[in-house]
Amino acid sequence: MGIVEVLRLEISRLQVEIHNLQAKLEAFRSGDQYQSMKKEYEGVIKEKNREINRLKKELADVYAQKENVRNIWYDECEDILKETGRIIKEKDRRIERLESQKLELILGTDPA
Repeated sequence: MGIVEVLRLEISRLQVEIHNLQAKLEAFRSGDQYQSMKKEYEGVIKEKNREINRLKKELADVYAQKENVRNIWYDECEDILKETGRIIKEKDRRIERLESQKLELILGTDPA
């Protein structure tokens, strides 16, 4: 292939590219391409907004679940503290009774 033929092919390729670019330019000038791009952009934004809303709801659910678990944990701890306090009071009363009985035995008095 000679240089002339290579140049003709390159000129043809460039003419096709020019034609395609002119068509694209005309589509932008007429507003068709802009409207198409705008519609595509709005679709992308709409989808992203749906995803954001879904994630916000998921986050709110996680926060609610965390609060629920915290409340259950708090209630359980409170119950354990109450039970522990009751057991300690019971043990203290028993210790007091045993010390009283010990003292009465040492002093020789009748516990009844």
